[in-house]
Amino acid sequence: MYRQLNEGQQALFLFYSYHNHTKSLAEFYWFSAYNIKEMKSWSGIRNGMRFFNQNEMVALLDNIERVIVDKNRIGDQWREVTPTDLEQDPNLYQLIEDLFIQYRAQAEEVIANINMEILQHQEIYFEIEDEGDLDMIVRFYDGSREPAEEEIVDLVIADPGYGYLLLKYKGDAALLSGFLNESVFASDEMVEAAIEYIERLSPHSESVYMPYHVSRFKPTSYVEYNGEY
Repeated sequence: MYRQLNEGQQALFLFYSYHNHTKSLAEFYWFSAYNIKEMKSWSGIRNGMRFFNQNEMVALLDNIERVIVDKNRIGDQWREVTPTDLEQDPNLYQLIEDLFIQYRAQAEEVIANINMEILQHQEIYFEIEDEGDLDMIVRFYDGSREPAEEEIVDLVIADPGYGYLLLKYKGDAALLSGFLNESVFASDEMVEAAIEYIERLSPHSESVYMPYHVSRFKPTSYVEYNGEY
């Protein structure tokens, strides 16, 4: 699934896969080390921040890596990293705590900037179908994977996109529901950004009671006909 994402979506995936595991100081220390040492994904997270022009976060990630490596690597050999390292090393605790405070503050800015970037380049993610009156369906997809009309011949893959949200008005209220692919919408913040986008598309929603339920899903299989089989 990761390799099917475009560069921007890969950047989102790596950032949120890291960010969602950094809620506490111990998690922040251990999962940072895990991404550097085991998953080898640290450079991908850093490149993702460069993609979104988040240079302050890039510099902070460099500092986090420096502290983790200085503590846990001797030459080419890594020692076992555990959350209890922080309890046993007061100096390390102070360094990681300072970085954690900086990270949490910068992450809020990064998320806000990323959400704005998505909204400003909605053609990559959004396709709107007017259902008549005020109702609407929004499809989330990668426009670069959508076949042009002249390309719709045999052996065409119909890209399912990354989910749909439906806004349906019922008198003085409205219901918002749908499904979003967890590989792209990897965090609550991403889902909330999609909901906020729909609210901006339909200003009338601001004046009505609008309960919502959005499910994140992981594709497990598919049924396909592409003109050949």
